[in-house]
Amino acid sequence: MDPVVRDAAQRSLGPALADRYRIERELGQGGMATVWLAQDLKHDRKVALKVLKPELAAVLGADRFVVEIKTTAALQHPHILPLFDSGTADGFLYYVMPFIDGETLRAKLDRETQLGVDEAVKIATDVADALQYAHQHGVIHRDIKPENILLAHGRPMVADFGIALAVSAAAGGRMTETGLSLGTPHYMSPEQATAEKEISGRSDIYSLASVLYEMLAGEPPHTGGSAQQIIMKIIAEQPQAVTALRKSVPRNVAAAIAKALEKLPADRFTTAAAFGAALADPGFSTSLSSGADAAATVHHSWKRLALITSGALVVALAVAGWAWVRPASPSDSAHAWRVQLAMPDSESIDWGMALSADGSKFVHDGGGRLWLRTASSTTSVPIAGTEGGMSPSLSPDGKRVAFIRDAASSEELVVVALDGGATKVLARTDGGIGGVWTDDDHIAYSTFPGYSRIRVSDGTVQLLTTADSSAGEKVHIEASALPGGNGLIFTIPGNSDSTYIAVVGPNGGRHTRLLAGVRATYAPPGHLIVTRSDGSILAIPFDVKSRRITGPAVSIISLPSTGVQSTLGRVVVADNGRLIYVAAGRGGLAERPTDLVWMNRAGVASPVDTGWIGMFMQVVLSRDGTRAAVEEWTANLSHLLVRDMASGSVAEVSLPNIMVGNAEFSRDSRSMYFMGNERGTHLYRVDPSGAALAERVMTFPGGGLVTTPVFDPSGENLYFTRGSDGADELVRMKVSGTAAVVVPGGQRAFAPQISPDGRWLAFLSNASGTRELHVRSTDLARAGDWRVTTSVDLRGRPRWSRGGDELYFVANGSLMAVRVTTSPSFETGPARALFSTAGLDQAFDVGVDGRFLMIRRRPDRRKPTTLVMLERWTDLLPR
Repeated sequence: MDPVVRDAAQRSLGPALADRYRIERELGQGGMATVWLAQDLKHDRKVALKVLKPELAAVLGADRFVVEIKTTAALQHPHILPLFDSGTADGFLYYVMPFIDGETLRAKLDRETQLGVDEAVKIATDVADALQYAHQHGVIHRDIKPENILLAHGRPMVADFGIALAVSAAAGGRMTETGLSLGTPHYMSPEQATAEKEISGRSDIYSLASVLYEMLAGEPPHTGGSAQQIIMKIIAEQPQAVTALRKSVPRNVAAAIAKALEKLPADRFTTAAAFGAALADPGFSTSLSSGADAAATVHHSWKRLALITSGALVVALAVAGWAWVRPASPSDSAHAWRVQLAMPDSESIDWGMALSADGSKFVHDGGGRLWLRTASSTTSVPIAGTEGGMSPSLSPDGKRVAFIRDAASSEELVVVALDGGATKVLARTDGGIGGVWTDDDHIAYSTFPGYSRIRVSDGTVQLLTTADSSAGEKVHIEASALPGGNGLIFTIPGNSDSTYIAVVGPNGGRHTRLLAGVRATYAPPGHLIVTRSDGSILAIPFDVKSRRITGPAVSIISLPSTGVQSTLGRVVVADNGRLIYVAAGRGGLAERPTDLVWMNRAGVASPVDTGWIGMFMQVVLSRDGTRAAVEEWTANLSHLLVRDMASGSVAEVSLPNIMVGNAEFSRDSRSMYFMGNERGTHLYRVDPSGAALAERVMTFPGGGLVTTPVFDPSGENLYFTRGSDGADELVRMKVSGTAAVVVPGGQRAFAPQISPDGRWLAFLSNASGTRELHVRSTDLARAGDWRVTTSVDLRGRPRWSRGGDELYFVANGSLMAVRVTTSPSFETGPARALFSTAGLDQAFDVGVDGRFLMIRRRPDRRKPTTLVMLERWTDLLPR
């Protein structure tokens, strides 16, 4: 739901339902509804209140919907989530179900990919039992998918039973006007895919078999880059046997899945109970299609496809545009040529690319520098002076390039002429996310967690955006300029359902969320080109001066699903209509694998577990050394894993669909704390074994991004970094709530670390333009601030030795150590290198035996880049 519409819905629903429900917060969004957590005032219980999306409610008669949904209210089954209530409120249609404090099967699959065979079969058998009960009462679900199967203490419960049928009946044949589908493409039965009017219970059996297939194989029976491709495969192709993807699947389970996935409903199980019985019967078998039978089946499917193409298939493909922005179909007369641009492995794009306004110059990063390809050349050449550069942006005249460089003094925003010359450092940036050159003599660049802009001619800096923590925002990334100095388009990352494109005016201030999407760029004469997480690339009419969307979206390109960190789906556009996009290639952070290693003081590595690989970002040890907490990126979210260092077991302790990180163990190692951004910045406490859910223990006051919390030995004081207007300040806060600034924002202090005796605070400061290590007393009345390092640029967070007599930090490619004496006065010795950190990340912690637990980078698995160029992308728009 659009944020503006969502806020309006909450404002309207609250008063309208005040006598029955108290709305607390949004839980999430689905294809048809937005879900709110509410308190049922009459029965004093938590409920999930689901509000149909406005574009769907617009074509439904409210009275008709309420009548139709009553059909499902009588369903009472241990594996069916019951319907409590339904109705209308101030024009919104809603229905109410129990709130289940668990997770969806989709969330579990996203985390684990494949389930154990016994667990998967048990879930499918229980769901089949629920389907059997509903079918006997004349109710067909029509939308069985992992998102609609909730897991409460391991027990599956099917949600939204009959809602799709109620919506379809209430719509009276006007469903295609909503742009939403009844059925998710991956799990649609062939008869749903061809929009047949009569749907039986055997359609639900097909969908359940598809879900079971994914639980076992790690992917649905049919996949594709777009809904249309998936539907074509469902209609015309036989799925690969599940045993081809997972040999351990029992023969009877494979046979039952194959029968349930037959194209013709008559060839499937007659009832859901029969499907469940076959899954439980080791002796069940059937003649699986192979050889001539398989060929005959495919021939029959293609014959059937040919017969329905004239009508029903067209309807099915139109319905498949299920997102809330309904893409129109491109014109059949579109004749934009697609030309693939060859990219050698050595030039594969790592992060960013840029195209000049006239379309004659293409610049991209890769291999630790920037490259230039012109319209008259078939290869790229390195640009002098761009070593270490990434995220290029071309000047409006196409003669200079701005980029981010990871240099000796943190990240820098640098400008250099394409034909050579001296580089010019414009600004320092802690974000390293990239800059964008506007056509009013400014470059917008990341000043984490938002964007600032700098005037190229005189260096004047102005803050444009900052992440709104009260709205659950953590950072702004992926900026793109609007022409005429009319502002900035950027991305607010979240999970796959809550990553948004936003816009801010030329002078900054309050930003506006426009729509869901991974990234966007402006394309003359008046469109936004938006890449979405499902891989679709849309063209959306957009008015630059008002900064508003002015028309429906048109799908112009279909790619595999993508994410915020991926280069896949990146687009650059020239004023003359030339468009270049990444059609295949590097998957971003998720495909830069890492593992953990122990390093001794001589630099000898001992792997912790070579089989435990992920995109690890931070690591911290418990005080007793028995556990390690690791922050990992998956998709567009960070989450926390805790490893038992003795047994090797790993537990996830973070919160679903919330950006979390900055883990810290309690001094007794019995609890773990971490930060979470969900409409504000909060501190959570959790049992590190994962035995219980995390609980919120405090909310941080004030604005700005809050990071790197650390307790003193008493457990009464929490030190943390708080961003303030682009600066950073160190704050000490008593758990009771009283806060005091330790180091003000002007000194740009961050990454606090408390000595084991609690008397000394180590931290980093950027006040001099270089990250330096400082130490001061935790007695705020005592004066003194000792600069431990000079002319040494630090990375990551410093750490104290277990005895408090040394400080460690990463700088200049080495792990460094400084001897510390605190009595009778505070003194430090010279910094000395212990070992090279080549191949290691900057995050580390110190073990009880004095070794260092570090993150090691493994070989890059990302693919070479494939670029595609369209000479006239506007030819893809409808006539």
